[in-house]
Amino acid sequence: MASANPDILYKFVSMRTKWTRCFEEDKPDIAKTVRHFFGRQFYRKHKHSTYVIGELPDGIFLFVKPTMYQNLKKKIEELIEETLPDVRPTTGATVIEEEKWFPDKQSFTEFLDANREEHYKSAERRQQEANTSLRRLRKTLKASPGAKILAFNLVVFEGDHNVVLEIGYTRTTLGDKTNQKRAFHYIIKENLRYENKNRNRFEFGISERMSLKEAAAKVQEQVAAVDILVTYGGAQDAELLDCCGISVTEKIMFDTQLLAVVLIQGRRQHFRNLKQLLVELEIPFDENVRLYNSGNYAYLNTAVFLKLKDIAISPK
Repeated sequence: MASANPDILYKFVSMRTKWTRCFEEDKPDIAKTVRHFFGRQFYRKHKHSTYVIGELPDGIFLFVKPTMYQNLKKKIEELIEETLPDVRPTTGATVIEEEKWFPDKQSFTEFLDANREEHYKSAERRQQEANTSLRRLRKTLKASPGAKILAFNLVVFEGDHNVVLEIGYTRTTLGDKTNQKRAFHYIIKENLRYENKNRNRFEFGISERMSLKEAAAKVQEQVAAVDILVTYGGAQDAELLDCCGISVTEKIMFDTQLLAVVLIQGRRQHFRNLKQLLVELEIPFDENVRLYNSGNYAYLNTAVFLKLKDIAISPK
């Protein structure tokens, strides 16, 4: 019988895709090396490895546990002499098989091929979700042209997704000709012992240190005062807020990652990271700003949402 898995897992296809694509434009030779790492010889070099088979709402996937994730990441970084971006961990997957071992290369390849087919079906569902979100956005903007917006982001400890290190959010109002944005950044003081190299790199205001309970109360007050919530990769962030005691269920929420699927021409159905959105939308930003600071992330994601909003309502 399947059981709910409370531990952090990493989707194998996400690792392979993200670590390959992050170098495709600027360093194609390195991208080729990463592709080769995950290519024909991968099973032979890792034939004794075990995986996790888990189910998410959009399908059944192959996962690795944090130890294997870190080992693979370290191997590739040593191979290419570059730092790889972190892959967003998955929590809440329903575990079907916790110690999956593939007896031969064929069984491993067949599973990945079936997994890839499931990924294509997932892309179709994602396109449908994006179209639905766009229709909802247009309806909301028509009904509330002066809506108050709050974009939020959380940073959690990679080794334990329940440990919140930072909460950042930015407030603005649609129709405000001054385009004023107020940014806030809370560092959770009881979790300072956890490594977080970007917590002190907030660039759009002054960081405040406080307990998670205090931060949650402040954010809940702000959520209650706005009409629309904005996030990037929203479902997981909403779950994290809920775990902190912050309810967002009664608010309209838009995910810039999802809206971009239909509002930006080009690689349809593919998710872009925040930096790619900033570049493709021609939003000026300082390359030295650390995006993986929750305050910076929320601030820049607000700019992305405002630009996507303009595209959504502009005449075709």
